Amino acid sequence: MSRPAHWLLAPPASRDALLATMREWQVSPPVAQVLCGRDLRTELLALPLELTPNPALREAASTSWQRCARESASVFTVTTTPTG
Repeated sequence: MSRPAHWLLAPPASRDALLATMREWQVSPPVAQVLCGRDLRTELLALPLELTPNPALREAASTSWQRCARESASVFTVTTTPTG
């Protein structure tokens, strides 16, 4: 028999922290509470984008791109029949 889920909730954020988060992220109070509870800040999410050192990344991206192009082309192909 499985045990019921156990939730561990973060303590409520202060009013000042909620207002600052709501203003910075332009979100509602419940979303601001989640962001504060998870300690998410813009400096954590605004890291510089860098290409991964994975050497197979370019090949995988190329293969994925070709597959997507092929599949989207087959979805949007329109066949017309001559009328006459």
